[in-house]
Amino acid sequence: LRESGSRADAHIVRYAWAAGYVRPGDRVLDCACGLGYGTAVLAALSRGSAYLGLDLDPATAEYAQANYGAEGLRYAAGDVAVLDGVPDASVDLIVSMETLEHVPDWEAALDAFA
Repeated sequence: LRESGSRADAHIVRYAWAAGYVRPGDRVLDCACGLGYGTAVLAALSRGSAYLGLDLDPATAEYAQANYGAEGLRYAAGDVAVLDGVPDASVDLIVSMETLEHVPDWEAALDAFA
């Protein structure tokens, strides 16, 4: 992991918990994935078919792809309040950790999730 300490540990625990909600074959979207390690943990601990981590910052998404991208696990830049590159009804589960407090229009983000 690039980050160390209790903050990163807490993220991993939350992603491990969220992995329990992924059903076999699910397509999972991780909104505001940051450096990508959480999405990778989610993929490693569950049996979904595809995982997409989105982060607003293109450089962060590129870092995640370079370090954690794998077959069935990819990362891209994207705004969680818009979800432009994510077709409606194309995912089965959305995971988003510590996100809404950073989104200027959190209601738009929840609408996009729906």
